[in-house]
Order: sequence, then C-alpha cells, then structure tokens
Amino acid sequence: MARPPPTIAAHVLGSSPIAALDDAFFCRDHILYKDKHHLSLTRFQMKQQTDRHRQTCVFNIGDWGLLRLQAYRQHLVHCPSSHKLTKRFFGSFQIHRHIGEVTYKLDLPEGSCVHPVFHVSLLKLFHDNTPTATDSLPSDSLTLTPDPQPLDILGQRSIQMPVGPQT
Repeated sequence: MARPPPTIAAHVLGSSPIAALDDAFFCRDHILYKDKHHLSLTRFQMKQQTDRHRQTCVFNIGDWGLLRLQAYRQHLVHCPSSHKLTKRFFGSFQIHRHIGEVTYKLDLPEGSCVHPVFHVSLLKLFHDNTPTATDSLPSDSLTLTPDPQPLDILGQRSIQMPVGPQT
C-alpha cells in the first residue's frame, strides 16, 4: 500500500498580517481545489469509458465455453513464424462450477496440467449446438516435460564492458 499524500493545511483568509501572503495562500488553495476537481472528473470519465467496454458475461453450470490460453512461447525449440496467427481459444469445455463473482471451474481433460479455475475474461461462450469435449488444450499443457536443455556448448565468449560514465 502506498502511503497517503501529505496534507496541506487550509489557510484562513485574513489570518496573516501580510496581505500578499494571504493572496498567495488563497491562490494556492484555489489551484489545489481546481486540481482535485479536475482529477475527480477525469477519474469519473475514465471509469465511464472503461464501463462502456465492459460486458457482463454470466455462464450457467452445464454451459459450454471456449478457453483463451496463450501457449508458452518456447523460443529455444520452436518459434512460430507469427504469434498473431497462433490459436487463441481452445476447447469447448463444460462449466462445472461457479466460484466467486467472476471465476468458473471447467471440466478439463484428465491429466491436463492447467489449473481448472479461470476468470470470466478468459472464457467465451460456445454457441454451436454440438459441443465436443476433446483434448483440445495445447499439447504442452497435457504433459509435464522438463524445460529443453542444450546438448552441448559450442562456443563461449566474454564481452568486456567499459567502466565509468557513458557519454
């Protein structure tokens, strides 16, 4: 948690014997008031804009849904030519349970290494009439395989970095 900002005591007009000081404090208080007002308006507008793009998505138990996953990008072994063209939604999986306000538990295939509880933003309602529950998760989520290790080190080099300030 961040600590709260320091408070600036409000100045009572006429409490200082110097008129210029009273004017400066009055201007400061007015500027602070305007800044806080504009910040609250901006916060409200940002919330309205965000809420405009939100959609309430409620799934019922027994519905079928698609699961959005990003497959782990293993650049050591396989690097697809374009990440934009990789598959985004997997499944169709049956919704097993509603947990909390925005989380659902899915019936995933046996042996999958993916946790079965997902946020509603990762799910998409499956609209087809004939859902098929298949092992359609990425292949690396079905097996626990160790990270790929190189077979042999072919070469090694050292790069000496300059010491001191850089210009």
